[in-house]
Amino acid sequence: PPNDQVRAWLEPNWDAWVLAPPQWFTPRFVKRVILAAPPAVLPLTVLRELAEKYSKGGQGGGHRQLESAGSEHDELRPATDAGGATDADSIVQGNSSNIQQSHRFENTSREELVRMETERRASKAFARAKQVWIWAAALVFSYVDLVTTVVVGLQYLSLKTARGTHAAHVTFIMLGTSLGIQTLATHCTGQGALASLATMFGAKPLWDTFHQVSGRPAQGSMSADSATGFTRFLMVGLDSLPQAGAQSLLVASLDPNKRSELMFTSIVGSILSISYLIATQELDAESSIHTLTNSGGVVGYLPLDDQRRQAVVMVGIVLFTSGYLAAKLIAMAVLASASLTVVAAWCTVEFGVFFALRYVAEKGKWRFHTAGLDTLVPSVLGQILFYLSMLAAPFPFLRIPNYVGPTLWLGWVAYSLLVNPIMVLVGFRSGQSSNVSTSEAEAWLALGISSCASLIGALLMASFMNKSHRRTFCFPCSFVRYVDELWEERTLLHFSDGSFATGHDASRGNIIKMSAKFWVSTEKLRTWLASWDEWEAEQPRWFADESLKFQTRIIKYAPAEALPRTVLLEILTNATDHRGNPLRMDPEADTVCLVADVQQVRRDATARQRAQRFAKAVLAIR
Repeated sequence: PPNDQVRAWLEPNWDAWVLAPPQWFTPRFVKRVILAAPPAVLPLTVLRELAEKYSKGGQGGGHRQLESAGSEHDELRPATDAGGATDADSIVQGNSSNIQQSHRFENTSREELVRMETERRASKAFARAKQVWIWAAALVFSYVDLVTTVVVGLQYLSLKTARGTHAAHVTFIMLGTSLGIQTLATHCTGQGALASLATMFGAKPLWDTFHQVSGRPAQGSMSADSATGFTRFLMVGLDSLPQAGAQSLLVASLDPNKRSELMFTSIVGSILSISYLIATQELDAESSIHTLTNSGGVVGYLPLDDQRRQAVVMVGIVLFTSGYLAAKLIAMAVLASASLTVVAAWCTVEFGVFFALRYVAEKGKWRFHTAGLDTLVPSVLGQILFYLSMLAAPFPFLRIPNYVGPTLWLGWVAYSLLVNPIMVLVGFRSGQSSNVSTSEAEAWLALGISSCASLIGALLMASFMNKSHRRTFCFPCSFVRYVDELWEERTLLHFSDGSFATGHDASRGNIIKMSAKFWVSTEKLRTWLASWDEWEAEQPRWFADESLKFQTRIIKYAPAEALPRTVLLEILTNATDHRGNPLRMDPEADTVCLVADVQQVRRDATARQRAQRFAKAVLAIR
């Protein structure tokens, strides 16, 4: 109907409908009006609420970075009934109480409020178009890189030589191994069978982009943004980066007459793909309310409130990472052309030093901090992946504690840029330097240009990032210390569905989702868990929601001496002996005895699990 008629119907009746909702005045109806109706027809109350919500200092204000992130990223997604807090959710939930409250926009004219809402929607539409373009470009880069890898592999086969066939086999085996490990990682992080299937066939970037654009939450504990970042990290570390390195070595070993432009294009494409994926991953992480809220201040170096500075930092990231990668590929190719054995020995020693330094930086801990990836094999693979990324593709987010950590991240970047000339020098001065097909002058020129590009990019990043977060790239901070700081200081939690929870309890409940190997001290945990009976009575979401698995993780992993009496009794009540019979216990026993009984139950359960795994292994061998 005409706008004038809609406005004449909504304006005089809206407040009455909010106070005494008719049957048809549902949240779905309110969402439809607020999201689809032109600003000129919205009731004055709604216009004031929107102005209050999205003005700085209003309900949507507060943290400057969160304001910018909310306007440019998390609000881009369409409203869904199952999603987080949207415009309509805020209005329909708070309007009935806010009608009676004063507003900073009480005396603002309707025309001005309409203008403000119109500009906000236009800004939001522009931000969404920009973000969708960025996501689409990242998706295109991912698949161009994948397709060129396959085409180059086929081209190696077409050479019909032993070396060409070997190069093709290496290319395809690396691609298959990458997809297999990515599928395993997707499954271990609980992203679901469909996500694992998509990963197996190389469709995970498309799957993640669909969830980001549509606003659908990813399955498991990861948000759509976190799942996308995880996928990009795996693609760079397990696919693009190894393929770029392998193809550089393979091309360098081929007869110059048999090298094609497509082979070089594939290498350059991999470099650009890696640098762009890193830059877009940083933008996604830095503009995500979920990450900004839950990171405890480590994230937030990107100036979201200044588009020019933000653009310069993004250019700096692309220059820094592409120059860093190109310099490393040049150094590795020259050294490998002289001797593959030297390269293998060099990287082995580097990995050993990297592992030792990270072990020291993390105060004697080396396993990964994410539950499900904290076992032996995933943690070892994680260490290798961190090394490969720092070798040639240093994601800035790897500076976060227990990925690589800020001090080691900065130190390794400096070391890598400084050691590249030594690698080139060794390659040309070795006894097998005749195997190096490129001239020494060309190699030094290319290395100098790429290294300068990397340094210029790093300088741009440091100069235009938020000054308050420069220290996050260099200050020493182990993951244990980081968790302790979150435990004591964080009081706001953002769930993956878009909702928030306030207070220390919700924040600490989220920390329990991490690996138990990195929880706070037993004394701190015992003091906090003393409120268990209160939580059972109140049933807060972080405590009661089975999908968050808080109670399960406490019962399974928390030290027995930290558990409250209620939980100790629950464990013993549900425990069985080695024959499967209910365990006998004395409900009146003191807490010390209950703790000892729970410890014994856990030891017995662990022994049974090991025996079952051993029996399965023996059966498989037979």
